[in-house]
Amino acid sequence: MNRIITTVGVLFALLLLVMACEAPPTDDEPAEESGEAEVSEDGPAGIDHGGIDSFSDDPALIEKGEELYSAKGCAACHQMDRDTPTGPALGEVANKRTAPWLARQIMHPNEMQQQDPTTQEIQADFPAPMTNLGVTAEEAEAIIAYLAAEAN
Repeated sequence: MNRIITTVGVLFALLLLVMACEAPPTDDEPAEESGEAEVSEDGPAGIDHGGIDSFSDDPALIEKGEELYSAKGCAACHQMDRDTPTGPALGEVANKRTAPWLARQIMHPNEMQQQDPTTQEIQADFPAPMTNLGVTAEEAEAIIAYLAAEAN
């Protein structure tokens, strides 16, 4: 009786092993979807970027962006020339990230934290995620113009 139980157990284990070891898809077979949306350098497409597709060099917008940078409290966590204990340096951010990515990050930091691998990588170095400051698309465009001007 013990021998039968052992044999059945071994056969069951082999069956599980065979079922778990599927061959990788060939060129003819599509790979299974992982369930994760592909993320470009602009960030997750499902997160609104307010139509901000490029950096503006409009002096009035840059000035407004500088004012908003202070008024919205960005400077509480960020400096231009160095990381702080609460946030990364932003002086060169426009040379590293696209305008749509920055717009998504500024307007929707919570969603970016959940969906964007770049945001998650950056966040790993800081104790708390970026706060949602309720920045509108118009305000984000101005702040981004200011950040781009600082990068040049």
